[in-house]
Amino acid sequence: MKSVFTTTMVKFFLILNVLLFIFISGPYADERGHGEHLHDAHSVKAHSPAGSGISISMTSKPVNLRAGEAATLRFSVKDGEGRPARGVSVSHDRILHVIIISEDLSLFAHVHPEDFGLVTKEMVRSAQFGVRYDFPKAGRYLVAADTAVDGTHISNQFMVEASGDNVMGAPRKDLSKEKKFGDYDVTFSSAPEQITAKKETVLRYEIKENGRPVTDLETYLAAPMHIAVVLTDLGNFIHAHGSSPGAHTVRQPVGHIHGTSDSGLGPVIEAKVVFPVKGTYRIFSEVKHRGRVLLLDFMVDAE
Repeated sequence: MKSVFTTTMVKFFLILNVLLFIFISGPYADERGHGEHLHDAHSVKAHSPAGSGISISMTSKPVNLRAGEAATLRFSVKDGEGRPARGVSVSHDRILHVIIISEDLSLFAHVHPEDFGLVTKEMVRSAQFGVRYDFPKAGRYLVAADTAVDGTHISNQFMVEASGDNVMGAPRKDLSKEKKFGDYDVTFSSAPEQITAKKETVLRYEIKENGRPVTDLETYLAAPMHIAVVLTDLGNFIHAHGSSPGAHTVRQPVGHIHGTSDSGLGPVIEAKVVFPVKGTYRIFSEVKHRGRVLLLDFMVDAE
């Protein structure tokens, strides 16, 4: 009798262990791998369609980020039930766009999972995508991620901090409207000239190379220009796109504004932006010329 009881208990605990393993490893498992840390979403400017419940979360490996050491950032797109979102699709030639901006506003990066290898069917099925980044300085960084689910824009922003000795300083305010970037001279302006928060503003860039208007800009990631607008305290962020003057611009939700994709671009590119609150903003802009991506940056005040 004792032998039967012992055998029964052994079977019971074996079955219990199997069930626990399935539960922990299955769809309800915590997505974080060993040594990964789930970062809280930045409290402002997350966007998903009303009622969809779709969201983007982010983990980092290592847990404690250090300046000068490579880190992996993994993004998971989930539906309202916490399951991998179906229908994650390419937007502007990439499955996921990740923009990283340092607290001192001196560092900018625009990276994608495709930069580090092929996007596999398993990645799309699990709706999990990773990028690698080496945070150069110690301090806070804004990490903004956006993708598309069934053609609808989804975004979220996260704040991370890297430790280390090379600590970044305070942002420098520079409202210059004419700047030189290598061989390129760029004149920046806005209409209206005095920017007012919550009202539409047209940003205008006139680009010259060695004194000559550039008329052969190329589309970069399916847009004439990619623009990242960030408040100096990192509290507000917009990812926008530019177009040729007078071209039709598709209206998009706050935080993500599309332009048009044209040929024979330049020397002028424009973008419509609504600055959400009063303050000083830095505007990072990317254009492509002769196969090379140029990074431009200007600062503006919104009243």
